[in-house]
Amino acid sequence: MATTIPDIVLRSRSDGLRDFDAPTEVVEAEKAKYRTELSALEEEIKATRAHLQYLEARATHVQQVLGLWTVALQSPIRQLPPELLSRIFVFSCGDGRFHAIVRVSKYWRHVAKETPQIWDHWVMPMNLSKADIPAILNLYGKNLTRVHHSTPNCIVPLLQAGQSIRSLRLVESGVTLLRDVEGLLEMPLLEDLLISYPEKAEEDEEEEVEEDDVLGSVLPIVFNAPRLRSLSLYFPTDVLSRFLLPWDQITHFSYGPSPPLNARGRISSNLLEVLQRLPNLTYLHFIAGPNIQSIRSQHIITLSNLRVLEINDHSLRLLNTRKEPNILCCLRAPLLERFDLIIPTGDREFGFEPYNYASRQLKSFFRTSSQLQQIRVALILCTMP
Repeated sequence: MATTIPDIVLRSRSDGLRDFDAPTEVVEAEKAKYRTELSALEEEIKATRAHLQYLEARATHVQQVLGLWTVALQSPIRQLPPELLSRIFVFSCGDGRFHAIVRVSKYWRHVAKETPQIWDHWVMPMNLSKADIPAILNLYGKNLTRVHHSTPNCIVPLLQAGQSIRSLRLVESGVTLLRDVEGLLEMPLLEDLLISYPEKAEEDEEEEVEEDDVLGSVLPIVFNAPRLRSLSLYFPTDVLSRFLLPWDQITHFSYGPSPPLNARGRISSNLLEVLQRLPNLTYLHFIAGPNIQSIRSQHIITLSNLRVLEINDHSLRLLNTRKEPNILCCLRAPLLERFDLIIPTGDREFGFEPYNYASRQLKSFFRTSSQLQQIRVALILCTMP
């Protein structure tokens, strides 16, 4: 068998060394040099082994993740088309559970975002701060369509950013925050608006000035809402000086004093002027409080397109007004088709005389409504606060 000559020997001979007869210091120097090289090689081998172990561990992890993704793609729920999954969400979501659905996966979040039925609820911001607005908008996105606000916190930034809002309710403290609005409220999709501000008790005469200034007396609140059709104002003071609205667009209008109805029941002195600005009105709902004031006017207003008139008249305080003409004396509705009268009362010994007088008032009004087809009257016995 041939003997392999070590590389060190070959290198030594090539360097001119014969039979290792070099001086001792040269040999020691060579030994030190090769020890250094050997040490470096051993460190490199150790590092390579460590890197190899990392690569093997990484490969194992990737293989496991790949297996999970393979299982996910083969999952029966994954095979459901988005239309069917959307229907499942509609039937299963309730009590805010849609918040959990959007966090399951990107696929579920996408399907949920494209299912407006599960977002069709009133959003009632509580303890809201300006910093919370981006989170709400990110969660709801284009599905933020219905907002009910009644607490004294930050609502103006939400309204200014909520371009998708279709229905808006501002109640009590939510109304006072409109004082912070500057310029237009751009609400391109708004269809239904309710503003309700309670009237103070009659004994609070000293605070009446502050009440009248609830929205400020300098600039009115301007709503740029080209799709607005339904308007509910439960507001005791001058409406026209507080809000600039597209009156000619309104088809459904509800007006009266704010709950509770044991307040003074004061209405705006220019209510008839408001009605005169509603040429396309088809539905009118009027609430009369316990102590509502009569409207004095010598002018007759004709609501040419009105089809439905509903009056909620507490104890017939509106229709039983004898000293001064009531609002029906000032209105004409030639195309009226349905009339509803709701009479809440806490007086169980309510006599017939108020009904007799009210019926005479109604007959006079009905004579001008030749298209009337239906009259409904409901008496509700209740305990008023």
